[in-house]
Amino acid sequence: MSAPPKPVPLTTVESTETSESGAQTLTLSVGPQHSGSGHMRLIVEVDGDIIVNVAPDPGYVHRGIEKIIELRNIIKSIPVIERPSIIDASNLNHAWVRSIEEIQGVEVPRRGQYLRTLLNEMNRIMSHLYWLSIYGVFLGHTTMFMWPLGDRELFIDLAEKLTGARITYSYLVPGGVGILREAFEGVRSDLLQQPSIHLPCEGNRGPLQGEGDRARVYGANASRFRR
Repeated sequence: MSAPPKPVPLTTVESTETSESGAQTLTLSVGPQHSGSGHMRLIVEVDGDIIVNVAPDPGYVHRGIEKIIELRNIIKSIPVIERPSIIDASNLNHAWVRSIEEIQGVEVPRRGQYLRTLLNEMNRIMSHLYWLSIYGVFLGHTTMFMWPLGDRELFIDLAEKLTGARITYSYLVPGGVGILREAFEGVRSDLLQQPSIHLPCEGNRGPLQGEGDRARVYGANASRFRR
């Protein structure tokens, strides 16, 4: 539906007025609320209990990044780049940093490449665990909601030890990575001490023996298909 011809109201409720149909209408601002990817509100025109018109106002949160960074230098643009994908900020920032390095002909030292890959992979696992947890909410499965978030906290703690931040890091910079805030002391022992039920439950189960065509028939992929 087309937006109302009048200006978007700045207040929650606007005084009544006569619409084109001659009826008394009321304009409400529903929101703003976080609808998944940014703050959004709906400009709703109602006639009593009847919705006459709705105009969506998606706002500018996590949007217009290219325009925003026109007034920032490369380093100051990094936090802005990370915001559109907060749960996987490192991988999104990696694309920006790599493009700068290719333009400037900068080669990242091997140690920096390893540290980048380490954070990117931890961030990827965090994003998958976040998705799995939210999916559990949609299914009404409390355990499926709590366990992935609990496992995700382990990787968030590791990322904090590496970068000094827990969600958005600004750790990848052109030429390498930022300064280490804390060494990875005790990380290996921490990981080894985590209780695991995965191997007892899933070990030696489900490999598809035989030709690859059989795996395709069953719709198998990834590790089961490679076996």
